[in-house]
Amino acid sequence: LHRRVIELGYGFKGVSLIGVTRGMKPVTKSMALPHQTQEITELENVSRQLLRALLSGLEEELRRIGVRVYDLSSERGQSRLTDF
Repeated sequence: LHRRVIELGYGFKGVSLIGVTRGMKPVTKSMALPHQTQEITELENVSRQLLRALLSGLEEELRRIGVRVYDLSSERGQSRLTDF
């Protein structure tokens, strides 16, 4: 996921965990970040934090889980006048 975001030149401002329980019930946890980032360490830390929160409220086992980033924007930087 992180590699793909970097390859496409985007940064993200939010992380979500999406899980499905053994009973096929969807569960999610999300967190908006205070600033846009491309940092893998931030993605890992927020994902771990969300996973702990998600697992603490579950009554069933998880069947599968995924990570999603959102609020994407280009990391190209400032445009120059000669670019137009």
